[in-house]
Amino acid sequence: MTPVPCAEILEPFAKALAGIVAAMAEASVTVAQSSDRPQGGYLIKMTAEAGGEGTLYAQIDRQGAADLVQRALAATDELPESAVIDGLREICRQAIASVIEHRAPAGVRVVVESIDTVTDPADEAAVLKGIVADGVLSPTSVALWGNLVLGVVAPEPVVPATAGSGARTPPSRAGGGVGGPSLDAILDLELPLIVRFGRAELALKDLAMLAPGAVIDLGRSPHDPVEILVSNQVVARGEVVTVNGNYGVRITDVVGAADRIRHMEIAS
Repeated sequence: MTPVPCAEILEPFAKALAGIVAAMAEASVTVAQSSDRPQGGYLIKMTAEAGGEGTLYAQIDRQGAADLVQRALAATDELPESAVIDGLREICRQAIASVIEHRAPAGVRVVVESIDTVTDPADEAAVLKGIVADGVLSPTSVALWGNLVLGVVAPEPVVPATAGSGARTPPSRAGGGVGGPSLDAILDLELPLIVRFGRAELALKDLAMLAPGAVIDLGRSPHDPVEILVSNQVVARGEVVTVNGNYGVRITDVVGAADRIRHMEIAS
């Protein structure tokens, strides 16, 4: 697939941005060309992490961003700045994911790297948009620019030659090594990942008596690491964290690569 340049990403991203807000707010949200350049506000930086290269910037005026997030979250009270930034992060994450889904090949990933408050006007080369939501008096000024390209294939790694040996080519995964000849066929498989906080055994009579409010002792301290399982096999351990208001797990220990791949092959 031909790489998608930044010039072909800006317009779809703006429309996706409005569409995400509309879906979350269950209201009409439109986007149009604008001559108003955000004079400060929030600067969102989105960077290609896989299958692409470069960065996409979006600058949104401060009050307009607060209005959009408040509308999307159906909040009745004014939101603190931390909530506005978290809302912007989620809206932009979904918007760029929508652009990738419709315009880029599989394997492309772009992350929202940072959101900063700024006082400078948006970049002079920016594409300017106005996003209007029902119930909001003035349009939200959005400026988009950057050099993000989607669908770029990473070059094959080159193994440097050693003295007296001549050039060497990377070893093939077709035979030998971890996983054997079937490894290439399974690397793209999606497997369910389970995080296990603990386990317990209950007598049938105790199970029958469970009701709302009942407490089950898992025999583990809150500080003990949780287990990450694939195909009912423990592949790693970690600690529970929160990421943008959601639970996550920070990996602290992993089993060997050979064992992890072997578990995946068994599952396939």
